[in-house]
Amino acid sequence: MLTKIPSHGSLIKVDDIGVLLTGKSGIGKSECALELVASGAKLVCDDAPIFEYHNGQLIGRCPKKYMGYLHLRQLGMINLADYFTDQKTFAAQTPLDFIIQLNWVSSPTNQEIPMVVEKPDYKIIKIEKIKIYQLDLFINSSTNIFRLVNMAIKQFILSKA
Repeated sequence: MLTKIPSHGSLIKVDDIGVLLTGKSGIGKSECALELVASGAKLVCDDAPIFEYHNGQLIGRCPKKYMGYLHLRQLGMINLADYFTDQKTFAAQTPLDFIIQLNWVSSPTNQEIPMVVEKPDYKIIKIEKIKIYQLDLFINSSTNIFRLVNMAIKQFILSKA
């Protein structure tokens, strides 16, 4: 059974964790996915991942014609294998473990940040009876999206260890 997951997403595999970056069009998902691939992650699908329920997991994959391709607004569709010849840049599929929702805010918030945060405020959403963790990140023009997302993924991995 095919399952519809939030559109406008880049699905990547980081240390055997399937991460879906979601957010409005143009927010920086594909550019962030490119940086993650440059640091060793594998792209599963940019923009239009397909999910299937299989053996108690949601498995994400890419339509064959888009496998290994990333869409960058200013450069168009690029084949990652042409640019990263020294590493395998894509994975055929991955279970979905974690969703990172990127949300644009026009200016930094003045909200006081507590000195000790035990763990991020994960939401748990249910898709096909499967619990998926989601984290909302708020970004603006001064945010280094890659570093923020990379740390969120590392923190998620550590919380599951």
